Amino acid sequence: MVRESEPAERLDEFAEKLLEIFREPFVLADFQTAYVSASIGIACIPFDTGRLRELVVFAETAMYEAKKNRGPSYSFYRPKMNVNRERRY
Repeated sequence: MVRESEPAERLDEFAEKLLEIFREPFVLADFQTAYVSASIGIACIPFDTGRLRELVVFAETAMYEAKKNRGPSYSFYRPKMNVNRERRY
């Protein structure tokens, strides 16, 4: 979670920096390497919701949208994503 209000461009940059961390392999204690991929969902207060519980749900929805891209990616929450999620249940 990012606590400060940031313009969307800065959140894009922040998400890209996080994804960059995961592009490099991690060296484990036994000197094996592990490759990790990340999918990031972004939802914002007060733009998407004013409630924390909904914020987490919306960020999770955006994360699943990012996962559709295969490989490291991020996605901002959009209300139409919620409609697609409700159809699955």
